[in-house]
Amino acid sequence: MKDSIIKKYLDFQFIKVETVEEITFIEESVSEVKTILESSTADLVSASLLVLDPAPEADDLVDKVDKIVQARWTLFRNKNKNEKAITIIRAILLEAISQIIEADIERLAIVWLTIKNNYPHSSLGREAKLISEWVQNLHTPYITETYSRWGMPTIEKGILRTDKVLKQIEKTISDNFVNLDKTTVAQYPEWKKEFVTALTNSLASVLAKQFGVKELAETQNSLNQRNQLLWLKESKYSFSINKPYSKISGKILPLVMASDISKLTSRFIPQSIETFIDSLWSDMVESNGNKITLKEFYEQVQKDESIKCLFELDDRANCKRNLLQYLAQLSNDKTSVKSGENITGLKSGSQMTHPELTVWLLNDFLALKKYE
Repeated sequence: MKDSIIKKYLDFQFIKVETVEEITFIEESVSEVKTILESSTADLVSASLLVLDPAPEADDLVDKVDKIVQARWTLFRNKNKNEKAITIIRAILLEAISQIIEADIERLAIVWLTIKNNYPHSSLGREAKLISEWVQNLHTPYITETYSRWGMPTIEKGILRTDKVLKQIEKTISDNFVNLDKTTVAQYPEWKKEFVTALTNSLASVLAKQFGVKELAETQNSLNQRNQLLWLKESKYSFSINKPYSKISGKILPLVMASDISKLTSRFIPQSIETFIDSLWSDMVESNGNKITLKEFYEQVQKDESIKCLFELDDRANCKRNLLQYLAQLSNDKTSVKSGENITGLKSGSQMTHPELTVWLLNDFLALKKYE
């Protein structure tokens, strides 16, 4: 525990954890909280948001962790009978998240996409510097994985050697079909099919040796994603609600557009996706530098029946939610516009451009994408 993030966090809060009892309490608590967060993407998102909030409102996840704390640490329970151990709770959540994402790049992406949106709007205390470093450390592995999934094979692997490919074709022909003459070809029509199969297998072998099977598969996936995104840009048609963008209110179009894009990509998106979204908006009348307040956006979401299909509701009562989760509750009459600030931590009067709001919601959609 000496160099763990929880030790550094508690040091910033002037809380010393030194005895065997205290260390055991921390380790057992973190282990139990990890199990909770690994079983629910929604709880992992909430935990990420709680790490950024020194004074959360009533929250079911806080209550769960508080029970774990109170049950295990007799000394703390005796000293703090009438209040939640919010500093300890946030420290345990931070350590649990850190251990989870160290071993799971998909869950790291969930946390990064959540933190990326909300960190600039957080109001941290003594732990601000530590959390800032932690957030920066999330960014690097996310970007590395994104480049791997979206980029062409890395330069270290070399450029495709056409001479090697041609030699492989010649070798395939000589090994398998050099003795074919016109008479044999006429009597054996299956030779074409076998030739294609043999050639495909041999080329796959030489390409895999040069670039690696994983890189080739990821390159194909990235090309598929690019093609689908280009088609979305050309068609400007939402397959999420089956309407052309020109027929959708500009106030909810960021939500619809983010939903469409999220269905065409994985959780790992390059920074250039923001440029793509800017260009997607470039032909829209509403994109001429105009901004929309969150309150205006909330009110439109609340009254537009056509977008209910974009959301998945969770049945948690009191919890920290990202913007998309709040909109799901709002659209289905589970909360109010006035509750937006308490639930999301965002000021209702905050303004965003349409592309900025689209990017924010895209991050939220991707964070909540089904975990596989």
